[in-house]
Amino acid sequence: MAHSTRFKLHVFIAVLFAAYFHVGTTLHIEVHPETYSELTTIELNITCFADGSTYSANKVFIMEIGKKGHSPMAVHNCKELIKGQGSKENIKAEGHIDTDAKKSYLQLTITNPGMDDVGTYTCLTYYLDESYKMKEEITDKKN
Repeated sequence: MAHSTRFKLHVFIAVLFAAYFHVGTTLHIEVHPETYSELTTIELNITCFADGSTYSANKVFIMEIGKKGHSPMAVHNCKELIKGQGSKENIKAEGHIDTDAKKSYLQLTITNPGMDDVGTYTCLTYYLDESYKMKEEITDKKN
């Protein structure tokens, strides 16, 4: 199965879960540096992670990062990390989904960011909560 077909299948499954279960607010996204210059900034890092003090997930299934209003740039689905349709050549993705949800993360590194990289980035995750109900959480941050 081609990467784009698998990507669409995972996103489709995630959308089905999201349509059925409620939304929470304990996910975090960090953008470093928070402000940057096209001429002097070498890397822009966007990291999606759970706050260990408030996150009540038993198992994370999917984490994704994208620019608000665009296709996801990276999706991690427990088994593999997939660069999304919204990704460009200068973007590197890394991440890990752990049995301990607090150790799960997804990070994008944009090398030589330009003006088209300015905007609001969104972090989305799907997980089982302490009651083993599927949950979706989304957060965003503007750079």
